[in-house]
Amino acid sequence: MPLEASRLSTDEIKSLIKDNWGYNVTEIIHLPLGSANCYLIDGDIRGFLKEFQSGFDISVVRREAELVDCISRRGIPCARFYRTRTGDAALNYRGQVLSLSRYIDGETVDYTNPLPEIYRQPEIQIEAAQMLNFAFRRTEICRELERNAGEISESLRKLV
Repeated sequence: MPLEASRLSTDEIKSLIKDNWGYNVTEIIHLPLGSANCYLIDGDIRGFLKEFQSGFDISVVRREAELVDCISRRGIPCARFYRTRTGDAALNYRGQVLSLSRYIDGETVDYTNPLPEIYRQPEIQIEAAQMLNFAFRRTEICRELERNAGEISESLRKLV
């Protein structure tokens, strides 16, 4: 259940997606998941729109998008973010942070749909945390490589 009621009408959501992401929307289904207002979007794309609660830090979504991109580039299937027309992973609209990602059919694990017993075991949770930490460190490496890609390419050209 969302922490706040949505401040957006169906027409506003359609307009926001068209104006900021460039996609036409034919159907919007509100999904009772997590702490954000979540929507299944159908039309030009099949997407998952999240409307975060007031005061949510947009940099958190941008960081998540970087992590997802890094994981995806390594061949791990994940729900990548659609970028706005300005190339951003999220949008701040009247104080609400919105993100749009690819929709993947399945179940969400949250307080209304808890983890199966096997995943509640401390060893499994520690392993998952270690994997997430590894992925997080990898995104730092990816970011550094991307920042220095031009310099690295120039150095390689000089060697050849």
